[in-house]
Amino acid sequence: MEYVKCDLCGSEKHEPVARQTDRLHRATEEIFTIVRCVECGLHYTNPRPTLAEIGRYYAAGYAFHADAPGWRRRLDRTLDVLAKSPLAGVEVSAAARAALTTAGIRCWPNLASVPPEERFGLIRMNWSLEHVHSPREYFSFMARHLSGQGQAIITVPNYNGLIYRLAPECVELPVHLYHFRPEDIVAYANQYGLSVVEAKTFSYPEMFRAAAEVGLLPPVFPARQSIGVAIAIRDFLKPLDQLGWGNDMLVVLSKSRRENQAGRDA
Repeated sequence: MEYVKCDLCGSEKHEPVARQTDRLHRATEEIFTIVRCVECGLHYTNPRPTLAEIGRYYAAGYAFHADAPGWRRRLDRTLDVLAKSPLAGVEVSAAARAALTTAGIRCWPNLASVPPEERFGLIRMNWSLEHVHSPREYFSFMARHLSGQGQAIITVPNYNGLIYRLAPECVELPVHLYHFRPEDIVAYANQYGLSVVEAKTFSYPEMFRAAAEVGLLPPVFPARQSIGVAIAIRDFLKPLDQLGWGNDMLVVLSKSRRENQAGRDA
C-alpha cells in the first residue's frame, strides 16, 4: 500500500469521507478509505494499492479485465486513441496488441511509448480514468497529442451523483482510485490548457438495484427490473441528471484557443 498526496493540487492535507471494503465485487475484505483534499476538494482512495499490487483486487469477472488475466497486473490499459484514419490505441497486453496490429490498428504498450509527434483527432476514455494512478499524466497526454481541432471524450462515475449522495461508500474500492466530480475534471482540464466543449450527467437504473442488493441502499428496488420499470426509473432520474446529479458523467474536451494559437505560432 502507498500513501499519496493530491494528484490535482499536490496538497498532503486531506480528511476522510467514507470507509468500506469491496462490497460490490467481494474481491477482498480489507478496509479502504476515501479522502477529500482540503485544498481543492478532489476525492481519492488513500492509502491505496500500488501499481504492482492493484491487479489482485480485480474480481475474476470484472468486465474491464475479464478477457486476459495478465491485464490485471497493470492499469495502463486506460486510453483508446482514435485518429480519423487509421485507428490507434494504448494496450498493455502483448497478445492483444498483436491481434490489433493484425487488424491494422496501431498500438503502443503505454503512454510514454506514443511518439511525441503523433496527433489524434479523437481520444476516448470510457470508465477508465478513475482506475489510473495519476490522472494528470492522461490530461497531459491529451494536451500534447490532440490535434488542433481534436477532442477528448471522458466518461467516469460522478461522485456528485444521487447514488453517492445517498451512500458515499457506494463505490468500487479499491479499484477506483479517484472519485471525480464535474468540477474536478474542469480543474484538470484548465491546468493543461483544455476547454470543456460539453458536459452532462446521466444514470443507469441498474446501479440502484445493484447497490440495494449488497445492502448499500434500502431494498426498495425489485431484484429483476422489467423494461417498463427501468424506463420509469430512467424518466424519474432525468431531471436529476439535468441538475448534475446523474451517477455518471460525460465530458468532451478540446484544446483551448490560446493553446491552438501557441501551437500555430511555434
